[in-house]
Amino acid sequence: HPAAALSVGAHLIKLSSDGRVEVAPDPRWDDEVVLR
Repeated sequence: HPAAALSVGAHLIKLSSDGRVEVAPDPRWDDEVVLR
């Protein structure tokens, strides 16, 4: 599990326990959603 997770836009930025930063798509966001 990531040490920390920050949801930014449609991406989830995860901080691993070893200090690596990973950016993954946020599954809670639908790619069809358009923000205006």
